[in-house]
Amino acid sequence: MQNLPLIGIPGVYRTHKQRRPDYGVSTTYANAILAAGGLPAILPTNIAAENWPALVGKMDGFMFVGGGDIEPSRYGAPEAPDSYGFSTERDDFELGFLPLVLAADKPLLAICRGLQVLNVGLGGTLIGDIPSQCPQAQKHDQFTSPRDTLAHSVSVQPGSLLARALGSTELKTNSLHHQSILQPAGSLVVNAQAPDGILEGVELPGKRFVLGVQWHPEELFTSQEAMLNIFKAFIAACTA
Repeated sequence: MQNLPLIGIPGVYRTHKQRRPDYGVSTTYANAILAAGGLPAILPTNIAAENWPALVGKMDGFMFVGGGDIEPSRYGAPEAPDSYGFSTERDDFELGFLPLVLAADKPLLAICRGLQVLNVGLGGTLIGDIPSQCPQAQKHDQFTSPRDTLAHSVSVQPGSLLARALGSTELKTNSLHHQSILQPAGSLVVNAQAPDGILEGVELPGKRFVLGVQWHPEELFTSQEAMLNIFKAFIAACTA
C-alpha cells in the first residue's frame, strides 16, 4: 500500500446536548484531503505543549481550518461587533504550534480562520468585523447562503504559489467570514484580493509550502477543479 502523507488538522472543541463534547472538523475538510491523496488526522487542542515537537515530527503537513474568531487581545485590538466563538485553548494551541510547524518547514494550508491565525501568529492584525469597519466592502459574511454559493471574484497574483496551485489568476469563490487581514505580517506576501480590496490570500516565501486563503475551497473542490488543485498542490508538497 502506498504511504500517503499524514495531515494534522487541529480539531474544534464542540459541545452537544445529549453526548459528551468532542474535537472535530467538518467532513468537507477531511474529504478534500482524501480526494487529494492525503490522510487527515484530527489533533485535539488540549495536547500538552511539551508534546508538540514530537507531534510536528510525526506529521507530513498541517491544515489550519475555519471556525470562531481569534481573541482580539492576540493582535492588540478591542472586541469587534458580532465577534463569536472565542476559544483560548484553540488560540493557545494554534498560535503556539505555528512556529514549530514553520521551523520544521512542514507544509501548511491555512483556510479562513487558519489564514488569520497564520497572519496573527507572524505579527499581523485583523479587521475585527468587515460590515462595521469597512462599510464600503461587499457582503462577505454570507452565512445564511449554501456554503458552495459563489459570492464574488478573486484576483490572484500571477506567478504566486496560489496561482501555480490553482492554475488560474481569476476565480469565483464562496465567502463565509466577517473578519479578514488588516495589516499583513511582514514576512507574508499577499497573493489575492476581492474587488472591494479585502485580502483573500497570503503565502510565505522561502518555505516548502505555506499558503492561506480566506474562502473555503473544501466546500468547492467537488465542483471546481481549481479548488481541488489547491489541495493537490499541498499534498504534493507534503510528499516532496
